[in-house]
Amino acid sequence: MTAPHARPFSKHLNVKEIYANTYRDFEDLQGRLEDFIDFIEQYYLKPALTSPLLSEFAQK
Repeated sequence: MTAPHARPFSKHLNVKEIYANTYRDFEDLQGRLEDFIDFIEQYYLKPALTSPLLSEFAQK
């Protein structure tokens, strides 16, 4: 079973990063995927983890 947001994220990754680009070699692909994951963590996961609702839940 996967999280509800996993499928849209996977589609976004495939469309925006993998299929839209050509790569010199495997290391180039790996580096770009690491950058993409860093972007996702910074702009999507970090704000969610610091949301007021989550903070309130953690205090209980």
